[in-house]
Amino acid sequence: MRKQQERRSGRQWLVAVLAVALGLTVAGCSASVASNHEHEWEAATCETPRVCKTCGETDGEPLGHTWQEATCLAPKTCTVCGKTEGKKSEDHVWSEATCTEREKCVLCGRVNFHTEPLGHDWIAPTLEAPYTCARCGEQQGEPLKLSAFNRGHNGKWEAHPTKEQYVGMSGYVAVTHSYAYSTKDSPYENNWLAAPWYATTYEKDKQFFNPVGTVEHKTPVTVIGQELTDWQSGVCCYHGFLLVERVDNGEQFYISVTDFVTEPYWEVTNANDVGAGNPCLAVYHQRSDYYPVDRDGKKYNAADGEVVMIFGATNWGGIDRETNQVDVLGANGRGFFNAEDLTVIY
Repeated sequence: MRKQQERRSGRQWLVAVLAVALGLTVAGCSASVASNHEHEWEAATCETPRVCKTCGETDGEPLGHTWQEATCLAPKTCTVCGKTEGKKSEDHVWSEATCTEREKCVLCGRVNFHTEPLGHDWIAPTLEAPYTCARCGEQQGEPLKLSAFNRGHNGKWEAHPTKEQYVGMSGYVAVTHSYAYSTKDSPYENNWLAAPWYATTYEKDKQFFNPVGTVEHKTPVTVIGQELTDWQSGVCCYHGFLLVERVDNGEQFYISVTDFVTEPYWEVTNANDVGAGNPCLAVYHQRSDYYPVDRDGKKYNAADGEVVMIFGATNWGGIDRETNQVDVLGANGRGFFNAEDLTVIY
């Protein structure tokens, strides 16, 4: 009996030893497998580190959020994962106001009604360009015409030059139909039915301009200075004086701005093109089917070859006349002659 117990006890001891040995073998195998495992990492995110897809092991730290501050369009937002925090901002990113528009949010397009458009900053027209905004470049109207400088600009509906733009302009002394041109000694009266005609020259004495002499009609000059003021009637733009230099001999003097033109209108071939306010001489020869008429519409007694002074194309007095009628002064007073019957000579 005792020997049987000893054998049973020995077997139990052996089983225990074998169990321990087997356990150590399995554990070693498991450790060996773990040490040989290759992780399949999923990239880290804003809120989690990288994680092995197979075993779940983690490594490192979360990336953290990359925040974009709240705007009027969206709350504080992570640019990586899109997570948001808080509310939209009440602040806008205003663009500058323009000539025609108020400030506007560059993000949401909201208009700032507490602002106003700047308005255009117009640069005066030149012979090359119309009115041009210095701020946005918008243009309006047409470039200046040379005729805009004539006689202080006699025509309020067209673009007119600035006073400073007269300086440097080339043109001509050209009388207006004034019956008496003053000089230093005595008034000079032009004979409007015979050449030559003369305009008054002036000298400046502080704020006063005193007549000192005359200069012949059609004399070429260049403007080198101006003493102009705005005309108040709303018809002409300027009155005053221009300091001019004769092209032929360099003599300098002042003339009235109304006696300055930029183009030799007396070189036209059609008397209708002379223009109102531009006197010139013409010879009358009856060629058309219309006789000259006086201001009452009666036949004007004009001699063939008579020299008359042209005032300009007109329909003065509302008398029903042909559109090519010209207002003239002849030996028998004012009348209306057909332009076809007139040849400009001065």
